Amino acid sequence: MTHLLPSTEVEARKLCCKIFTSDNLSIQKLITHPNLRIITPAPQAARALKVPHYSLESLGQQRLIENGIRVASGLLASRWLRTAVSEIIPTSDTEGTARAITPALQAILRAGVDLEQLATVGSNRTRQLAELAVAYTDLLKLQGMVDPASVLWEASRIVTKRQQLLIYGYFQPRVDQLNFLNAIADDGSVIILPCPDAPLLQENRAAITWLQQQGWQIQEWVEKCQTLGEQLTECFLQSTNPPLGVKAHIYPHMEAEVRGVLTQVKSLLYQGIPANEIVLVARDDAFYGATVLDIANEYNLPIRALYPTFRRY
Repeated sequence: MTHLLPSTEVEARKLCCKIFTSDNLSIQKLITHPNLRIITPAPQAARALKVPHYSLESLGQQRLIENGIRVASGLLASRWLRTAVSEIIPTSDTEGTARAITPALQAILRAGVDLEQLATVGSNRTRQLAELAVAYTDLLKLQGMVDPASVLWEASRIVTKRQQLLIYGYFQPRVDQLNFLNAIADDGSVIILPCPDAPLLQENRAAITWLQQQGWQIQEWVEKCQTLGEQLTECFLQSTNPPLGVKAHIYPHMEAEVRGVLTQVKSLLYQGIPANEIVLVARDDAFYGATVLDIANEYNLPIRALYPTFRRY
């Protein structure tokens, strides 16, 4: 078993599995290692490590561009999808059909489904979706482009040079992310995954098994919960009671939840707690964002959203 902290002579790729949260001291040593390029899924994760944000998707796009392949913009992807719909699906509402079918199309492209095989099985609707996906991706290919949802699969096929990476924040990696990082991560790379024996993270166990089969070595960190955050993580995963002094609130709907939380924020500010020491955490920043910002404006609270906003045409 190799040690967690790589030296300049480390050759094995390591899969560091943590029962609770990452050891801050060890993470700080890793991020200062001169040979490791740090990869995070979102600016928030990079900000926590105090490093520039660079994702697997960014790395995949870079590889594609180096090989003369462009990633279709939202506008171009929509245009070529409408063309494919007009060729495959008999409908008078090409634009509406394309818009309705986009989520399913993106799902199968991101999952790396064999489109030719999918076209031979399943219901008529499934076969039609597969035929549409083939027509759509072929149209993009003729233009030297790929759909954003298939960036990591396409990049995996053309990787010729590996890099030493520290992958942090991909705590429930998708199959396309796993496939790409396995293709591009050189010996000495490290990926950190939470892997307690909890139903919420069972998919991580399957991911770990797959990575082991690809030659990754496991270094498992098992430690006693120390901080309040670590204790709350364990309570959430194991469905146990929260630590003494921590209260859980139940609300009938999202607006009531947001108002209840922002009322607590206002109370903290009245108590003299600096605003920059208060953090709001949601399971989906963008989903909560508009409601939080609207009510924060009503309450005259200095809430700042830290998530990016995208619009697909």
